[in-house]
Amino acid sequence: MSEFVDFPDEYYINNTTPPPDDWSAYRFTKACAAHLNAHRRKKEPAVSVEDKSYLDAVHAWRNLWRPETVRLLVIGESHVAQSIGDHAVRVAVPGAPKPFPDRFVRLMYCVGYGEPSVCTGGGPNWENSATPYWRILMDMGGPVRQYGGRYGSVNTKLDVLVDLKARGIWLVDAVIFGVYRVQPLPRLKINDYMIQTSFSRYVWPELAGEPIKDIWVLGTNIGKALMNKPPAGMPAIKLDHIVPNNPYDPGVDRLIAASKAY
Repeated sequence: MSEFVDFPDEYYINNTTPPPDDWSAYRFTKACAAHLNAHRRKKEPAVSVEDKSYLDAVHAWRNLWRPETVRLLVIGESHVAQSIGDHAVRVAVPGAPKPFPDRFVRLMYCVGYGEPSVCTGGGPNWENSATPYWRILMDMGGPVRQYGGRYGSVNTKLDVLVDLKARGIWLVDAVIFGVYRVQPLPRLKINDYMIQTSFSRYVWPELAGEPIKDIWVLGTNIGKALMNKPPAGMPAIKLDHIVPNNPYDPGVDRLIAASKAY
């Protein structure tokens, strides 16, 4: 049996028809995949639907580091999609202060992402899962202590994540499925409708009511889509708080500087 879930072609998404109110996040994910497959070029690889258990693990890792009160919200595009072998990888952090999810996912909040010392099982892909985007969280954190030993980089990351959580800084993704895929697969060609519907229907409801003081967006396509059609009740996104989805862009330095106020 494939680790990826098959989906019927009748699950379609388009730019005019909103999904039914009773659609789950996973059904929306399958619908988007069906739409992308129906409109891809013949030579482009097919879009596979990630396991629901993988997406559930993404949610679990992100919520593990959710602040009690969200003050600074950073909106990214998506996690990196599940790859072959990921379903068998397990994460175990020695001396963790509390139980962590054990599934490996390609998300910065997953302590095993880019850290083979705490991962076991699966294929070779996860061993090279480091991401330059971790630099953003690292620089947003307080003074960073560099640990030595086998788990030194893991302990440094834990310190950063604990610090950001305590200061009310949280990173969410506008799109609930993986837009980026492990190379050589290209990123998915999502449209504004998918971004807006995913965020408004499945992300923002978990944030409504939080006393958010500031919102920054990583990715001009994400920022513009949400500015054009924001969910009800979300504070306005300032144009100069939308920065390119590039960890080395000067705009990211402005985000890092702004985070020091929290």
